[in-house]
Amino acid sequence: MAKDNLKPTGRKGVFFIEHPTRRNGVRKDRQLVLRYTIDGKTRKEVFGWETEGKTAVDAERKILELRANAKSGEGVTSLAEEKALREAKEKARQAAAKREAQRNTTLADYFNGDYLEAARTNKKPRTVGSEKALFEKWINPVMGHKPIREILPLDFQRLQKTVLKGDKRKDAKTGKDGFVARSPRTVHYCVSIVTQIWNMAFDNGVVDIQPPRRKKLNLPMIDNERTRAFTPEQAEKFFTEMKQRSVQWHDISMLSLLAGLRASEIFRLEIKDLDEERGMIFLKTPKKQKSQRLVLGEAALSLLARLKENHPTGKGLFFTNSKGHQIAEVSDTVQRVIDHLGFNAGITDRRDRLTFHSWRHTYATWMLDSGVDIYTVNQLLRHSSLKMTERYVHPQEQKLRLAAGGIESSFKNNGSEKAG
Repeated sequence: MAKDNLKPTGRKGVFFIEHPTRRNGVRKDRQLVLRYTIDGKTRKEVFGWETEGKTAVDAERKILELRANAKSGEGVTSLAEEKALREAKEKARQAAAKREAQRNTTLADYFNGDYLEAARTNKKPRTVGSEKALFEKWINPVMGHKPIREILPLDFQRLQKTVLKGDKRKDAKTGKDGFVARSPRTVHYCVSIVTQIWNMAFDNGVVDIQPPRRKKLNLPMIDNERTRAFTPEQAEKFFTEMKQRSVQWHDISMLSLLAGLRASEIFRLEIKDLDEERGMIFLKTPKKQKSQRLVLGEAALSLLARLKENHPTGKGLFFTNSKGHQIAEVSDTVQRVIDHLGFNAGITDRRDRLTFHSWRHTYATWMLDSGVDIYTVNQLLRHSSLKMTERYVHPQEQKLRLAAGGIESSFKNNGSEKAG
């Protein structure tokens, strides 16, 4: 903007430049320019075009305003400062609007967006498909439309009621409409999906509150007690077969058996968590959300020491998936081997089926069968109550009956002697 091109408007400090072609009524459009001095510094700034509604009077008033601000020490003292302040306010407004929009993100929007995108990366296709089906059938109609932050325990109760009521079906014999109830387990699956979505939204700053604790939701009880453990013969066959299929899953299964660890605990286990000198491992995030140290037996310690020695980097996770990331789920290979060996043949009750988690059950069962007291097993399993450990006592029931039978024999013998 050359000084020679500026023409005076008749207003103090206000000049203009004519547009070469564009007109404003009968004359050429004018770009108004301010030239003023504040604190010894002369500025030349574009005020705007007359076709944009700018006038020389407004331009002169702006100069007076800027000088008054400089004199009072408050407010902007140039058009550049005013523009920067305006842009900063607009940026803040947009950020606030974005935050508010995030806060109002509905459960369905987040599930169909970020949650499913992450799930497709971290979970098996079958698991993702199951979660989508449960969400669309049960969760979405009840609370999918609600902003996550507005979901209440009452909504979980409505979800529970809807699921337990079941599917609407027409009776084949009577032709009347009725309902086929769903199990409490389905309720727990649905609640688990909702809390996973909510927790992910919380972790990513979409909402600022966490989901209610399951204890407060009054969910229906599930009879989830498994009643079977591997026999030593079955264990030997399993590990022989599994070693041929996958060395890593052989070692993971073996560690679960030797240390009574849950799959999730093994997946999170890092090299630094092993204390070989003390014969312990450090569990950062076990089920109870409390960091704990677990004493290991010689076999488990030897297994981990070998894995550490053969680890490619000597740091990080003991076990990873094919991409080098933390394992998310138990491989289908484990169940295929169990079923291939016929361990579940003829078993109809799912609680009696052997699965990966049965290794933890087997750990407890074999401990008790070998004479370890239930209080020690309770500590090794890290159960919050003795009642949880008592689930594993059933293999000893025959021994207890025999012991009780001994009392009966003594009673009968004494009775016979007296009768004689």
